[in-house]
Amino acid sequence: MSYSENSQNIKYFRNDTDVGGDRNILMSLERGTGTFLKLNNDYSIFKEGALGFLLHEIQENIEEKPVLYFHKGNSSSCEREIITDFNDILKKEKWSMSWIGSYGYWKDDFQNFEERDRRISTMFQQVDWFIRSFKKKKKILYLSKELTTRLPFKAKQGGYNFIEVHTKNYLIQFQELVSEGILQESTIEYVKKEALLPSMVSWLLKIKFANKGRFSYPTEDGWKILKREFGHYSWYYPILLKSILKSFYAIIKTEYIKPIIEKFHKIPSNT
Repeated sequence: MSYSENSQNIKYFRNDTDVGGDRNILMSLERGTGTFLKLNNDYSIFKEGALGFLLHEIQENIEEKPVLYFHKGNSSSCEREIITDFNDILKKEKWSMSWIGSYGYWKDDFQNFEERDRRISTMFQQVDWFIRSFKKKKKILYLSKELTTRLPFKAKQGGYNFIEVHTKNYLIQFQELVSEGILQESTIEYVKKEALLPSMVSWLLKIKFANKGRFSYPTEDGWKILKREFGHYSWYYPILLKSILKSFYAIIKTEYIKPIIEKFHKIPSNT
């Protein structure tokens, strides 16, 4: 609040009641008065120069106002690409499109969305707004650059059914594009096979065997959800087994072998 008292450009709002995280996101964007509304999550902070980069891109594209997408790049330089086929961006991003920090919306476009909260229960309304922007403009400016750094996760972060939300709820966003001929069903299957099933297996095993109190996601029905969502595909069991073996290897390496090696290096040598 002290920041808003000392700056005209920073606004502080406090809701009278707990409206929930997703409703709060919607209300925050509706309160925004700028030309462009940018989302970021609570465990990411902007790196030095990131806001200047964002301002430059907004100013450069303010006339045409294409759909802007911010990929979590690993480089300080920026790679730009124009994408006009939604299959291309979903294949490129796969599960990464679930990250809220990828998104921003032109204020004029956002104000014209009817029923802005129609996907709020899925926890992926930001994807819905992005899809609706694409359907209107048919052009995405894909920007790959390292804009943020991640803060450590808070203890007991979570509380919602992570597997259900990131499989069924995530993919719900794209179904209307299939029915409208904008997206191919094979693209969704590709995302399931190459990203969602391996990632969800990794998370299930990580939460169970390498959690250390960091997460509180319920996992009791996780395996049932995976079979329900992916079990009818011929590749389900081979990918499942491969993902389990790969995940256990990563857990053993990170949680057991790495600490032993680090401890060994800390032992002073006798001279």
